[in-house]
Amino acid sequence: MQPLPARPFIVALLALLLSAATACGSRPLLSNVTIAPEVITPSTNGGADTAIIRYAVGQPARVSIVLTDAAGREYHLRRGEPRPPGQYEARFTGTYAPDETRPDRRVLPSGRYASTVVAEAEDGTTAQARGVLEIRDADTTPPRIEDVTVLPAVISPNGDRVDDEAQISYALTKDAWVTVLVEGEDGTQYLLEAETEQRARRHSLRWNGTAGERLLPDGVFTLHIRARDAAGNITSSDQPITVVGSSRPRLELTAVRFSPLVPPVGDAVTIEITVKNAGETPLRSLAPLFTLPEAGELFTGVGAAWEGADRPSSIRWSWDGTPLLPGEEVTITGVVQVSGIRREP
Repeated sequence: MQPLPARPFIVALLALLLSAATACGSRPLLSNVTIAPEVITPSTNGGADTAIIRYAVGQPARVSIVLTDAAGREYHLRRGEPRPPGQYEARFTGTYAPDETRPDRRVLPSGRYASTVVAEAEDGTTAQARGVLEIRDADTTPPRIEDVTVLPAVISPNGDRVDDEAQISYALTKDAWVTVLVEGEDGTQYLLEAETEQRARRHSLRWNGTAGERLLPDGVFTLHIRARDAAGNITSSDQPITVVGSSRPRLELTAVRFSPLVPPVGDAVTIEITVKNAGETPLRSLAPLFTLPEAGELFTGVGAAWEGADRPSSIRWSWDGTPLLPGEEVTITGVVQVSGIRREP
């Protein structure tokens, strides 16, 4: 049996490949470019504030979108971004980035802008389409973040009551939605305050070195404060803040002695409580208290409670002002009278 000649098959295969290449090459590099709406109003007065630029790419290409004002200044919305064949749309809210390395945005002034979409194929071939976009009633006044203070700039969140937290304060010149976060040296960001609407005045918050109740490691962090107004202007402020000696305070109860164990009515019970610093940092205690600390205040000491007490640790005692070093123990003596409360002198 004679083998079939391979030549006709090879010719047919080449013809098929040529046909496929021709069909692929027939697709336009850039097509179906539209802008809608053609007038937007990025302001606080309502109206359409977003334009959608649609386009189709028929070949792998890099796409740029540029707006040009009457003076010839260019504002890049996209810059050489890779696109495989397909349909795309770009949303334009009337803002641009003055510095593409920062998150800040600014609303473009009112006026007519030439819109140009450019596609560059892998072989260097280019295609472009032009349109016109008009901006009206633009609010170009951004919120400013002024007089930012971080005190202290170095914190040691370890529970020793010395520089455990930083007081952060700043002033807004315009009502805005504000986000506060810190960024580690590795680029990881930790949210401190989710975006909230704030008035044009001074604001403050405290940071104790935690994020989501997790204590962050030692290092140099960057505090980011970002303010966004209703028109889309965004302003950011960056400040360094350093965390050192980060650790959780640990105070262990090692012994408790009551005398007498069953006091007569109207008599007093002497309580001796021995505690040990089981952490890695010295601990300081407040002066003896008969009332609870204010909301958010850290109390280092011991307490007593009883059945029917209105709250846990209703009576609190502390040691003297001497720091309790890691591994050290201290015994605290207090007296609870059945009909009242008093403490040792």
